[in-house]
This record gives sequence, C-alpha cells and structure tokens, in this order.
Amino acid sequence: MYNFILQTTVILALGIVVFLVARVKSRVGVAPDTNERKDYVDNIMTKLPLAKIDNTLNSFFGKSLRKFKVVVMKVDNLTNIYINKLKKNGNVNPGGDIKEVLNEIPKSDNIDKQV
Repeated sequence: MYNFILQTTVILALGIVVFLVARVKSRVGVAPDTNERKDYVDNIMTKLPLAKIDNTLNSFFGKSLRKFKVVVMKVDNLTNIYINKLKKNGNVNPGGDIKEVLNEIPKSDNIDKQV
C-alpha cells in the first residue's frame, strides 16, 4: 500500500512539473532564428494552445475552489449546530438523531446563489 501511495505521489509530482514547465515556456521570449533543426518536442509544443489550456484550468480551479469552500462552510455550520445542541442538552448521545439536527438548519439559498 505504501508503495502505491509513493508511486502515485511521484507521478503526480512529475505531472505538476511538466505542467509548470509548459506554463513558463509561453512566457519565455523567442530566441533568434537559427538554421538548426527543430526537435520533435518543439514542434508539438508550438502546436499546443497553452494559453487557452492555462485559462481553462485557471477557470476550472477557481470554480472548484469556490464550490469546495461552500461545502466546507456548510459542514462547519452543521458541526456547530450539532455542538450547540449537545451543549444545550448537557448530555452526549453517541447515537444521536442526525435527522433532528438537519431539520434545525435554517434553509437559506443565498449561499448557493453567490457561487
């Protein structure tokens, strides 16, 4: 299991490094033309729409992080309500009724509309 996690981490790290290099390549100035033969990789890199891919990924990550923030805020709200209910009762019920806690949550669609 540890071997799988280690291999997955290394592959993800290599993928991130390749992505970062591709992002920086578009910012680097163009070298003066020479008569040297271009490599196969250079031909592929010039054909890729890196700016469009970068904009799409930035948009996707921004939207995903905003949605994740809303989920975290909702979970935080649930835990606070449950903790306050436990404090009011003065006893801890390990098999507590989660439906009762969920019914006490105020119904507000304002959070979803902001995203």
